[in-house]
Amino acid sequence: MAADPSSGPPGVSPAPQITKTPSPRRLITDGIRNRSTRELSRGLQLDRSLLPFALSSAVSKGSVPLTSYLRATEPSIELLDAVISRGWDLNQRSADKGRARGRDC
Repeated sequence: MAADPSSGPPGVSPAPQITKTPSPRRLITDGIRNRSTRELSRGLQLDRSLLPFALSSAVSKGSVPLTSYLRATEPSIELLDAVISRGWDLNQRSADKGRARGRDC
């Protein structure tokens, strides 16, 4: 039986595979770009001090789903500051809500 060439010389174990975890900032940035709450949450679990960065990034990218996710999971003054500083009107209703069918209100 021929030896497996990928296993290296006999009696020597192969080098362990080292996987480097991306930085928390990278996870948050990727999560916002990919609209992934999973990546965003993972980055914040690693470094809670990046919450203001995550909030301002989600708001500046106009990601309502991620901003809503952060608002639901991380209610804080930082969220309000980030949203208001970007000019979002928290009292504005979406175009299809609060309007009677067939009438403009």
